[in-house]
Amino acid sequence: TGDTASREANGTHNAGTRGVIAGGYRDPAISNIIEYITIASKGNSKDFGDLTSVRRGMSGFASNTRGIFAGGNPNSSPNLDNRIDYITIATTGNAKDFGDCVTKTREGGAAGNQTRGILHAAEGPSSTTATNSLQYVTIQTSGNAIEFGDLTIARTNSTGELSSPVRGLFMGGYIPSSPNRTNTIDYVTISTTSNAVDFGDMTEAKGNYGVLSNSTRGIRSGGNSAVNTIDYITIATLG
Repeated sequence: TGDTASREANGTHNAGTRGVIAGGYRDPAISNIIEYITIASKGNSKDFGDLTSVRRGMSGFASNTRGIFAGGNPNSSPNLDNRIDYITIATTGNAKDFGDCVTKTREGGAAGNQTRGILHAAEGPSSTTATNSLQYVTIQTSGNAIEFGDLTIARTNSTGELSSPVRGLFMGGYIPSSPNRTNTIDYVTISTTSNAVDFGDMTEAKGNYGVLSNSTRGIRSGGNSAVNTIDYITIATLG
């Protein structure tokens, strides 16, 4: 219930068999529980293990073998976290320490391929500030995140992972200084480090939506104000 803190960790566009969900808000408290499902079958989720700490609002990405959960909010106040956890998707067990984000963050989007994960360090020192900072890690190693570049505008609540093996996209979000939501879509080339470039616009300005993608197409659904709109983009083109 409330804020689901983590994203898909089933492998990127390459026959992943498991989906993993971690942390989030479980009334009346924030959780450290990790659960998994077998994507090809139906049924309730099963216990996987625990995060290294209770958190909500994390960024998540994965290779076929390893899932990463970064940043988050450890309690009900606007305190932020910089820790990065990892799991081995094919096994069950508690998450392990991977390293630290460059800055403490929560409520940011993420993108990645089999080699590299990129996270948007969305919220700044408080819930009323946003940043445009992008950071990256090499998924199969461990260590602290490294600066990647900047988005075209500072925002938060650009949730989800949307990427092909080549490009990562960051869509929409909330600009606390306005305060307004944006429909801006930015993209980066995952294998390089550089600032994001404008891709185009969503059909409406939204944050807190759901996303999914394969190597060709990305889909955005729902969002603030409880809408039922679904958008799609072709990742290799602009528009």
